[in-house]
Amino acid sequence: VGYAVDLGELAADTDAAQLAFEFMALLDASNTRSIMTGSNEPYRSARRALVSRLRAAGADPEVLRPLAEHVD
Repeated sequence: VGYAVDLGELAADTDAAQLAFEFMALLDASNTRSIMTGSNEPYRSARRALVSRLRAAGADPEVLRPLAEHVD
């Protein structure tokens, strides 16, 4: 995340450490819920949340399109 900020791919005021923490929290939670439920839905929810946070941080929507439109 820090590299993306440094390269101008995310807004300069993005708190890279906080965003990375949020990403890890989403991924950890989705993995736990998927294991507990036997469902891939938590991964889809996490992917939507990641895309939303990246958009809010100024990521290029075209770069995010493959992630946003990914079908399991």
